[in-house]
Amino acid sequence: MNSLIVPIDFSEIAKNALLYAIEFARQTKAKVVVLHVAKKNIFSGLLSNSNEISSEQAEVKILDLKRVLEPKIQGVQVDFMIKEGGFSQVLEDIVEDEEAEMIIMGTRGESKVRRVIWGSNTLDVIDKVDCPLLVVPENFSFKSINRIIYATDFKFLEKFTLNTLKKIALAFDSEVLITNVITERDKRRYSKDEQKEIRRENKMLSGVRHEFKRVYRSSVVSGINYYIEKKKDIDLITLIPRKHNSLYEYLFKSSTTKEIALHPELPVLVLPDQ
Repeated sequence: MNSLIVPIDFSEIAKNALLYAIEFARQTKAKVVVLHVAKKNIFSGLLSNSNEISSEQAEVKILDLKRVLEPKIQGVQVDFMIKEGGFSQVLEDIVEDEEAEMIIMGTRGESKVRRVIWGSNTLDVIDKVDCPLLVVPENFSFKSINRIIYATDFKFLEKFTLNTLKKIALAFDSEVLITNVITERDKRRYSKDEQKEIRRENKMLSGVRHEFKRVYRSSVVSGINYYIEKKKDIDLITLIPRKHNSLYEYLFKSSTTKEIALHPELPVLVLPDQ
């Protein structure tokens, strides 16, 4: 893989995501870019998505972080950056400059959907930054990714949407469990368009061990939960939030107050439908 971008606000949650990213990079032979987005000036508290410390303060914290990380990063290229500006715009620019494969961020481990992410910045990443996002739960320690659930609705995907999932699966020799949750109990057959997409997604994941399972449940989230409990030993959940359908609104719309049941102790890979 290419570069992995890890935004850092020096919280324990972000540091934990960084430790996860370092071990992930070791396995995938990727470079880690640690990015702090700092305030532009003393008035930048008015700027949406700015962090609370200046560039000068961030430089001191990064020096401390380097000393702590030194014994942990042997064999992994880790670069550190401090940039000023709005969070999502700076991140988008760095993703482009570094040709980043993925962004890795931490979660607070809370159960509310809109709080599944480290701060409000992650919703901005999903909305505005065209890059896969790996969300790491608070206190989650890296372990090999042996089994991945990929939740699909079998609606049309662009050709390269599953590339990152495929690269991860190949790097870790993971098994991908393609899960389609059916909320209509009387639905027994897929439409011709859905059947075509099933064949396309099978082709996209060629070379990867994978199997398909449909699950009947009242909601997408409960269906994924059921399958996680049934299969056990799941290491990663993969979602493709479509911004104009119920799956996106259920999982990511900021107005929702539904509790997440997506096992917040598991990492979640969010793939943009490019």
